[in-house]
Amino acid sequence: MKGQYNHSRMLRNNWLIYGALSGINKRPFDGSRKFLFSNDFIIDGYPRTANTFLTHYFMETFDFPQNRIGHHFHAPAAVYYASFFNKKAVFTLREPYGSISSYVLHRYGHEYEKIDALGNIQLCILKYEDYLDAINNIKSSNVLVFNFSDIVSNPERIMEVIQKKYNLKTHSSKVGEEDKTAVVQEKIKKIETNTGNDKDVSLRVPNPNEQRNEHKKKVKEIIDENFKDSMNSVLGKYEIALRGSFRI
Repeated sequence: MKGQYNHSRMLRNNWLIYGALSGINKRPFDGSRKFLFSNDFIIDGYPRTANTFLTHYFMETFDFPQNRIGHHFHAPAAVYYASFFNKKAVFTLREPYGSISSYVLHRYGHEYEKIDALGNIQLCILKYEDYLDAINNIKSSNVLVFNFSDIVSNPERIMEVIQKKYNLKTHSSKVGEEDKTAVVQEKIKKIETNTGNDKDVSLRVPNPNEQRNEHKKKVKEIIDENFKDSMNSVLGKYEIALRGSFRI
């Protein structure tokens, strides 16, 4: 699996190659193209790290052309590109086990329980580690990195930091934080429902529940049993990335 992943690594990590080909893909929830180069602001991160929440909260807060916001690339190339060209960019960071287990459930549903799914879980770990490598090599002071827990617990504070950093214009008719969060959560719910696999929808929904938490525990056990050394490397890189992130 690692050898197979290396074939796509050049695409995912090289901003020039990825950027040239990025317009081929479409976002599943609105059909828009994922052009990397044609954006004035980038919001991105490893899957299941509050990318969607942050993107829509940003749109609800700032008077910024939505077609000039690059988001949901889920590729280290976006980080390298933003850093190299000193782009206005925000990237998300979530603790490894939470990120990877949530992504495994979101992408594979109950399939993760099959023995031949170990390769898929390893792939999710490799992608996460590549993302951390990109975050830890950011050279631009114009790039912000926010922690998942801060994003979901205090989004208005995150918006204040972004506004101060980039001097963005807010919408004239601002609603309260609770109302804005409710609007964003409803949008995410519709996105998940429209793009999800019906038979696994209980594992794909973003809201925590007992069943989902039990499955996340099982994924963690599988990771510890089969990929402990890889996760030790990931955890070390995560601690470095966390120290470089903006904490509120």
